[in-house]
Amino acid sequence: MKKTKKLKKSNSRSGRNQQPEQSMTFLSHLEELRQRIFRMVITLVLATIGAYLFAEELILFFSRPIEELVFIKPFEAFLAKIKVSLFAGCLAAIPVIFYQLWGFAAKGLTRKEKKNILVYLPLSVLLFFSGALFAHALIVPLSIQFFLSQALPALTPMISISAYFSFLFWILLVFGLMFELPLVVFFLSQFGMLTPDTLKRQRRVVIVLLFMIAAFLTPPDIISQILLAVPLWLLLEISIFIAGLVYRKKPSR
Repeated sequence: MKKTKKLKKSNSRSGRNQQPEQSMTFLSHLEELRQRIFRMVITLVLATIGAYLFAEELILFFSRPIEELVFIKPFEAFLAKIKVSLFAGCLAAIPVIFYQLWGFAAKGLTRKEKKNILVYLPLSVLLFFSGALFAHALIVPLSIQFFLSQALPALTPMISISAYFSFLFWILLVFGLMFELPLVVFFLSQFGMLTPDTLKRQRRVVIVLLFMIAAFLTPPDIISQILLAVPLWLLLEISIFIAGLVYRKKPSR
């Protein structure tokens, strides 16, 4: 009897280890979310203040794809410094932001699943910066070149610093988030919410959706749309391959 009791205790302990943490109340969830958002905001504010100290260097770095920028309003140059500092602060705070988001999501996972956060976190940061760097190195220069080539002889292109940085930061943010696609598929495949067969059957529909998303998120030129849609297509194929690997390792249900 004692042995059976010990076995039951050990089984119950191991079962608890495989179960998510005890359910939290709705108010405690909101309180934790509030605390995590507060940490993200504080990190963003501190990173933005630090970036403002190097605003001129940042403006020179981000404006490399274009030869000359102008400002047409008295306060536009100052606002450009604020905008560049805020965006650079966002980039610097990305690891902390992702850490807080994954930490909040981990509350509904088992202990075994929480160990995967150690993979999700650095991979999500790496994919985001890969997308942003890809956009800054290739997409933005090609898009700017295409736009300037549309100028007429009677029109002199004069791009304001505010309009340029709004365009630039939107492109970098979109590409950074879109490059998270393989990680999202990997995460959903681990929980059985996506299967390789489902992705393969819906491949054509998904490809059309990717081109529609690219057309919606990028400026109204075919170059930017193709340059976003083609990498997304490749990421989709990589995601299908990853989903196949993950699903193959899962035990038969």
